[in-house]
Amino acid sequence: MASPDPPTTPESRLLSPDLEVLWVARFDYHPGDAVGVHDHDYCQMVLILDGQGHWLPDASKALAADQLAILPPVRPHGLHADSTVRSLDIKFQIHHPPLAQAFAALPALLDPAPATAARHLHAVLAAAQDGPRRDERSQAALQVLLLEMMIAHQDPAVLPLRIDEAIDPVVRRLLAIFHEQLDQPLDGPAMERLSGYSYRHLSARCREEYACTPKELLRRQRLARARELLLFSDLPVKAVAQRCGFATVHHFTRCFSAAEGEGPASWRSRHGHAHALACTVHRTFTNQLLVRGEGDEEHVAPGS
Repeated sequence: MASPDPPTTPESRLLSPDLEVLWVARFDYHPGDAVGVHDHDYCQMVLILDGQGHWLPDASKALAADQLAILPPVRPHGLHADSTVRSLDIKFQIHHPPLAQAFAALPALLDPAPATAARHLHAVLAAAQDGPRRDERSQAALQVLLLEMMIAHQDPAVLPLRIDEAIDPVVRRLLAIFHEQLDQPLDGPAMERLSGYSYRHLSARCREEYACTPKELLRRQRLARARELLLFSDLPVKAVAQRCGFATVHHFTRCFSAAEGEGPASWRSRHGHAHALACTVHRTFTNQLLVRGEGDEEHVAPGS
């Protein structure tokens, strides 16, 4: 008689079957220390906090602060420390093949590392030490970092425009309105009312900075947000359309097809699973991810 499945607890439901943190450490190398070239069957990331040296097997690659080594399984690697080198080192398994392929497709060395890499890896280390739901909290911090790296290596032309990227203060104000009210109707009169500027003035500023009209800029922001939701959530296409401010799913499909050459459902089937994480963090992903344990403070900082 087969053994019954182990009981499912609220804690076990929070863990993703796709990702498993194996080991994490704040690790120091002394001057002259070397790690010979080797590989292994799990994934690893090494964030250099400070110090100098060189990477192996290619000794011409200088090792320096603010680098993140991306090490999928069987990628040969090693290092030599010329000075004291302080690092954050994490070893983990990715059990979901498309996600593993997406990780392996990242550059072997991110230089500089993502701005929040140290924060998220410190969160993994802190969660792994002790305390309630340590597995879930450490896994969640790693998931957020992986998602940020996937987003950062998309085509910049399809990413949302950051508010602080705009030089013109009027355009920054307009982008802030789009960010805050993307799911709301935003026609010309609404833009005038919310910004305090005439649509003609907004158009002149947008054309000068982005060579487009405010309505075209809004459409770009809505489509960029839609791509994120299609990639990183399980929301139905109709719900994606509503969250991104399209009047109907048919209007959304027309706009998306014009931009991508195919409808959102078929685009998601070809692209979405390359990054999807089958876990609670993935299913609720927006521009900000927070994971709380019962009675705990927030452990994961804003996402994108």
